[in-house]
Amino acid sequence: IKKWTTWRETDFWILFISFASTIGCGLFLINNISSIVQSIGGEDKFSGTLVIVLSISNVFGRILMGVLADQVNGPRPIVLFGALSLQMSLALFISSVPSSYSIAQFTIVITVITALTAYGASWVLPSSRSIAQFTIVITVVTALTAYGASWVLIVKILSDRFGAATFGKDYGLIALGPAVSGFVLNTLSASLYTKHADGNENCEGLVCYHGSFLLCGTVALLARFFLQALRF
Repeated sequence: IKKWTTWRETDFWILFISFASTIGCGLFLINNISSIVQSIGGEDKFSGTLVIVLSISNVFGRILMGVLADQVNGPRPIVLFGALSLQMSLALFISSVPSSYSIAQFTIVITVITALTAYGASWVLPSSRSIAQFTIVITVVTALTAYGASWVLIVKILSDRFGAATFGKDYGLIALGPAVSGFVLNTLSASLYTKHADGNENCEGLVCYHGSFLLCGTVALLARFFLQALRF
């Protein structure tokens, strides 16, 4: 029986933190989607539609990454995971960018942000509720695809790097990360929300989750750069 030594390796804990950060951001979006829609003036029907889109995106990400991860001549799994962290970051930064622009102007803004995000930059621009509802759809699709794909890819990374003999223990330990990060990010998000809430603890407007999107986007971006410390 192989002795379990994975928990002693620095690479494992770097991967642990990056995975926890990326998945935790996805959990923030999943847990708060109804409240986010309410804060930007969306109707219950819109909220229900987003839940369906969220679920489909999650499943699509898992299927897509299952196919990509098995490609013999494809990108290294750790490179794919870095791309997913960056995708999660971009998705959240998009909804942190309010905009009073038209859809055409907004598309130009997003193109610029996409380029800047690769260098760790984000911009805060003026915004409107109609664009906020448009951007939250983009955020949900992009972020939840990355979320679902990350759960599949981590299996490939763990088995390739640390072996199959202790995979159960490795996966069980790394799966604790999102539980912790999800709790921390949701707690911080609730605190930011409360600062802008009225006497009935309700908040309306783009300001309600603006800080939370910036926070989670930054966390996912840091996860991407943290992966560069890995030695495989």
